[in-house]
Amino acid sequence: MNATGVAQAPVHDVANPTLAALFCIGPTTSGSVNGAAGLPGLGRLELPGIATGRP
Repeated sequence: MNATGVAQAPVHDVANPTLAALFCIGPTTSGSVNGAAGLPGLGRLELPGIATGRP
């Protein structure tokens, strides 16, 4: 599994970076939920954002 982040240099104090992370998701107390979701397992997050510089 991959998580791809993107760094972006600000232009006119605005940038559109993407934050990315891989993380562990633990099991729940329900065996059927764990089986359906594949838990415990690896989670992925890719979060696009807007960064604005403020003086």
